[in-house]
Amino acid sequence: MAFGAVLDACVLIPMSLCDVLLRAAQRDLYRAHWSDMILDEVERNLPNLGISPEKARRRVEAMRRAFDRAAVEGFEGIIDRMPNHPKDRHVLAAAVVAGAQSIVTFNRKDFRTEGTAQGHIRAEDPDTFLSNLFHLHPDSLTDIIVGQAAKLEKGGRVWTPDEVLDGLARQGCGCFADLVRERLRRRTITPP
Repeated sequence: MAFGAVLDACVLIPMSLCDVLLRAAQRDLYRAHWSDMILDEVERNLPNLGISPEKARRRVEAMRRAFDRAAVEGFEGIIDRMPNHPKDRHVLAAAVVAGAQSIVTFNRKDFRTEGTAQGHIRAEDPDTFLSNLFHLHPDSLTDIIVGQAAKLEKGGRVWTPDEVLDGLARQGCGCFADLVRERLRRRTITPP
């Protein structure tokens, strides 16, 4: 069975990053978890990026439908007992109840080691998480990027995998992008 990871709101907001994380979960490379509190935060913050409130609501609803088993419930009673930063205690509580091994977040400082060690849950930035996942499933993650590029259009043309990887690198996933680029490069080299 795949390991579980709670996706913090901050990694679900950037579209390219959210897309690759969810595509990996769809392929059962890991089990994605979140709570209604996390998705509400996503919906509240998407308009800050110029996305209309209606589009933000539709995006979050689509995520709920596509990952109907991702929602963690029944963690509210332990939120106050979590030793991490108060604003992110709900995220750690959801991870504990879900039995997740990781929390994927840009806010690792809010999940200091002593705050997550009790449940053997590690807080990882998305670059580390995706790079580790790549080492377990290099072909699957490379195929995900190729598929993601094929589904995107920019100015009437399809994106290239390099453009998707450039976007992920700008979103803080440079190591992961480099790993996939190298894998793609090796795929195009034919043996003599």
